[in-house]
Amino acid sequence: MRPMKCILFAAVFVLLAPSVLADEVDDLILDLKSELPYVRADAASALGEIGDVRAVDPLIEALKDGDPDVRGKSAWSLADIGDPKAVEPLIEALRTDDSCARGKIAWSLGEIGGDRAVEPLIDILNNDKDSDNRWVAADALGTIGDSRAVEPLIAAINDSDSWVRQCVAYALGTIGDPCAVDPLIVALNDSDSSVREAAIYALRMIGDVRAVDPLIVALNDTDGSVRRDAADALGSIGDARAVGPLTLALSDSNSNVRESAIYALELIEQSKFVSD
Repeated sequence: MRPMKCILFAAVFVLLAPSVLADEVDDLILDLKSELPYVRADAASALGEIGDVRAVDPLIEALKDGDPDVRGKSAWSLADIGDPKAVEPLIEALRTDDSCARGKIAWSLGEIGGDRAVEPLIDILNNDKDSDNRWVAADALGTIGDSRAVEPLIAAINDSDSWVRQCVAYALGTIGDPCAVDPLIVALNDSDSSVREAAIYALRMIGDVRAVDPLIVALNDTDGSVRRDAADALGSIGDARAVGPLTLALSDSNSNVRESAIYALELIEQSKFVSD
């Protein structure tokens, strides 16, 4: 009889679960009005994890909370729920003086904002004094993929912060506009190897043959990860000019570079076979 009891208990739990969850959502919405900021912040986070659309309006209201942590976590939860009605309130909330909350709001706009969020995010990318917010804006613009972001991102590839430059390069690669090729080629000479890797990724994604010769040069980079990524990118683009340099890279001191060179040569050979 015990297995049958377990089955009956499970069935009862399934039937009760929606009402139990509804009660929890109601309680958490009430907690958003608590006098204690940490209670409001925890409630905002929990509502995002549950994802009930009834929480959207209370979370939008919580974007005006006096505590920046509550505002930021409310923004995150609105992104988790994904209701487009939150976009305009999130854009309005970007005006907050709190830098940390502003970054969370910018990220949230990237998740659900669509084309309405592009101009506000460009403003953050161009003007925010906090480099963390600038890279979040760059990442969000890449996620949205709107062509209006290309020129501002190209300008930001010279940002003073290397993490911003890295995120800008990735965003340009995600958008895939050929206008970014020349600035990304310049970024192959960045002093930060992570930026150079991001530029190679972007050039690989765009796939423009103008990048072949600069990527061949990158096979001699001092950083092994950059050399490996350059080999991968050359294989992906598939231009025969890379065969000789990739053959030389088979003797690279870094095993990862050698493996990437082998695979790249195989891809170029396959590409040649298909074109013939």
